[in-house]
Amino acid sequence: MNPYQFSRTETLFQKNQSPQEKKMIVLLWTVSGLLAVVLAFLAYLLMNVGSVFWIAAAFLILLDLYAANRLSSRFYIEFEYSLKDHDFDVAKIVARSDRTELVSLDMRSVTELGRYRAGQSLPKAQSYAKTWIDEQSENLWYLVFENEDGSSGCLVLEPNEKVLRHMSHFIPRSVSKTLLDGYRNEDE
Repeated sequence: MNPYQFSRTETLFQKNQSPQEKKMIVLLWTVSGLLAVVLAFLAYLLMNVGSVFWIAAAFLILLDLYAANRLSSRFYIEFEYSLKDHDFDVAKIVARSDRTELVSLDMRSVTELGRYRAGQSLPKAQSYAKTWIDEQSENLWYLVFENEDGSSGCLVLEPNEKVLRHMSHFIPRSVSKTLLDGYRNEDE
């Protein structure tokens, strides 16, 4: 009996931020900080005029800092791989709140499997989803699969051993050849 037949594997991966994304976050907070300082200085200058200007400036400073926090949290991206029996779902989670289902497939519909290296061309498909954590990783894989409507999709992912072990029990051996044999342990 397949030990993964009635099991569920879920894994959450945080995407590494690129140097450009890190620069954008620093720039965002720098501009926000400068705007807060300018608003605080204006509030100080207008303090003698009336408390309405001081309250309005304080509100604008808080709004500025809130907006900077919300915008910078958009750079926090996670990918969730969820396998339930032979069903594989991939979701993208932005800022720990916005969840988008990227791919949902039956592992038995995989028609091609292989290792992927950054810059390598991908097999031909109608849709593509790239869900890696680090583009330079040595553990990138691609899957080509058939959708229910007959179109093909290609998924690039960075699975851990647990996910690969679960996948190895449902991807047809004719497709995986010997690539996943090291993850198939029938004695579990």
